[in-house]
Amino acid sequence: MQAIRDCVRPASRRQLRLRRSCAWSLTSLLLLLLLPVSGFCAQSKLVGKYTKAGGNYFTVSSVQEGEVQLSMFGSYRENTCTIETGALKLSEGVVTYQPSDDKDCTVRVTFRKDSATVLQQGICDCGLNVNLSGKYRRQPDSKSPKKTTSPN
Repeated sequence: MQAIRDCVRPASRRQLRLRRSCAWSLTSLLLLLLLPVSGFCAQSKLVGKYTKAGGNYFTVSSVQEGEVQLSMFGSYRENTCTIETGALKLSEGVVTYQPSDDKDCTVRVTFRKDSATVLQQGICDCGLNVNLSGKYRRQPDSKSPKKTTSPN
């Protein structure tokens, strides 16, 4: 707290260097305080469908205080993979799924503003050559009102 008081107190000419560094310190402090509030991916904005080229997709069907629930689908030719998770802890935009019966399987999802990156390690009960890894794009909300044109 002393460092913050030194930053906001009027500075003499000798303290101008300290004051410049304090500006950076105060800016950093404000960002750290505001980041959890604004968040780069606010939890309520995570709900929706994310798709990847090739047909793989996942949905975030429910978000609660610090937790998400995922439903994932992947395919390669006739082979498929479906993963339904329970509540998973969301920490700094990252969620990790590891089924209790398969310690070699880990699926990590990192959320960004309008996308998510999935990293699958292990087979995870998926079919031959099916892998969920890759970059997924968040799809527009289908519940948003669409513009309608009236025939005149």
